[in-house]
Amino acid sequence: MKKLTKNFVVLASSFFLLTSSLFVSCANDVGDDDTPAKTIPSDQDQGQKPVDNTKPGDTTKPGDETKPGDETKPGDTTKPGDDTVTPDPVENPDPVTNPGDETTEGQYKVEFQQTTNTYTFENDVYTVKLTNAFGGEWDNQIWFYNPNTEAKLVAGDKMHVSATLEADKAISSVLIKDELNRNTQVGIESANAIPANTPVKFEFSGFVHNDYDETSRLIFAVRGNEADTTLKISNIKVEKLDDYEISKILLKVSTNSISSTETLALSAVDQYNFEIADAQFEIIGSANSTLEGNVLKAGNDAETVKVVAKSGSLTSEVVEIEILSSKEYDKYFKAGSSTGEGDVSLSGYMALWYGEGAAISSATATATEYSIVRTAKGGQFYATQLFYKQDPGHYAVSFKIKSSAAGKITINGEAITLEADTDYIYSKDDVEPTYGYSTHAMLLEMQLGNGADILPEGTFTISDFSVTAKN
Repeated sequence: MKKLTKNFVVLASSFFLLTSSLFVSCANDVGDDDTPAKTIPSDQDQGQKPVDNTKPGDTTKPGDETKPGDETKPGDTTKPGDDTVTPDPVENPDPVTNPGDETTEGQYKVEFQQTTNTYTFENDVYTVKLTNAFGGEWDNQIWFYNPNTEAKLVAGDKMHVSATLEADKAISSVLIKDELNRNTQVGIESANAIPANTPVKFEFSGFVHNDYDETSRLIFAVRGNEADTTLKISNIKVEKLDDYEISKILLKVSTNSISSTETLALSAVDQYNFEIADAQFEIIGSANSTLEGNVLKAGNDAETVKVVAKSGSLTSEVVEIEILSSKEYDKYFKAGSSTGEGDVSLSGYMALWYGEGAAISSATATATEYSIVRTAKGGQFYATQLFYKQDPGHYAVSFKIKSSAAGKITINGEAITLEADTDYIYSKDDVEPTYGYSTHAMLLEMQLGNGADILPEGTFTISDFSVTAKN
C-alpha cells in the first residue's frame, strides 16, 4: 500500500558522527516471552491514503508495509482527481541532528527530527529523552544508521528486524520502519502501542526490495507521546535470513467468517511470516463445507469448520471458520471499527475506513444500501473512504448518492460535485477492479472529499447499489 505525501518543515541541521566500540546485544530470538508487537504487513493496509499535495505541512501516512514477495502495484502514485503521476511520497524530511551529542557513543549513528530530543548510550541501551509532546504520525522521528549495511543485505534477500522498546510513560503508538530506500520510501514495518514501564518486542520480516540502496535506515516514528518521556531502545537487530529451519507453521486467513456458498483462500507461513509453498490444508472432523487445495468452499448450512495447515512433520494450531447462513453486509462496514484498507479480501463487500480526525456515529449496510452519519469530517479529503472489492473481470456499476451537505467526493479518481439532499446517479458501463490505494484490487474506491475540498459532516448514503458482471 502506498504512503501519503506529507511535507515536513525542514529543520536546521548540524550532523555529527557517533564513535563506538560497543555492540548492541541482539540475543532476542523469535518466540521470546517479551510482549509481542503487532506486525503490519507491508503494502497493506493499514492506512493507505490517496496523495494530496495541496496542503502545506501535511505528513505522510503509515501503511506502506511490504508483504513477503510484494512489489509496487500499478497505480500507486496517482492521486484521486489528479492525472499527475508523482513518485512515492517523501514522508521524512532531511534528518536534523541534535546539537551537543557528539560525544555520545553507540553502535549506530542516531539523528532526530526534533532537535529538542536527546539521548545517551549505556549498557547497549539507547535512552532517548522525548522533551516535547507530539501527537502526529510523522512529527517525532528517530533515525538509526545503518543496521542494514551491517547485515550486508542485498536486493532479494529475506530479512528479519527486531528491537525492544520501553517507556516510563505510555505512548499511543511507535511505528518502526526499515526504510530500504529514502527516495522511493519502500520498506517493511510494524507498529504497536507502548504501555508505561512494559518492554515491548517488535519483530517483522519481508523481502529486500530491488531498489534497496545505501540511503536505507531504521525509523522509529513516535506517535502520541507525553512531554518528558524517556524511551529506551535496545536489542536492535537486522539480519539476513539465508537457509534456516522452519520451526513453526501458522495457518492464516483474512477473515474468520464467511457466508454460505462463499469461498475463502487459506495460506500457511513460517515463524518469520514467509509463505510455505508446499503446505497442505485439512478439515478436522465432519463438515458440509469442503476444501479444494487451499480454498475453503462454504456449504449451504451454518456451521463451524475447523482447519489446520501441515508441512512435513509440522501442524498448525486449529483455526475455526464460521459459516453463516446469510451474508454479513456490514462485515467491513461498521461505526467505531475502521477497516484497514488492505483488509477487504472477500469479493462482494463494501468496506468503511476513516481516520485523520473523522468521526462516524452510525453505519448501516444492506445488499443495496450503505449509509453513514459523520459527526466530524476530518482534516484530509481521504479522512473517510469506502472500498468495494470484486473478483477480476468487467462489471456494470450503478448507484445513487445523497449527502445532507453539499461538496465534492472522489470515485476511482474522478471528482464529483454533490448538491445537498439531491440524488446523484453514478453509472459506469465497464469497470475493472484495479490496484489503487489498497493491497487488493478494488472495483470502487471512494473518498469523501477531493483535494482541498472535504465533504462536510452529515449523512452520506449510497442506495440502489448494483454491480453486474459482463460477459
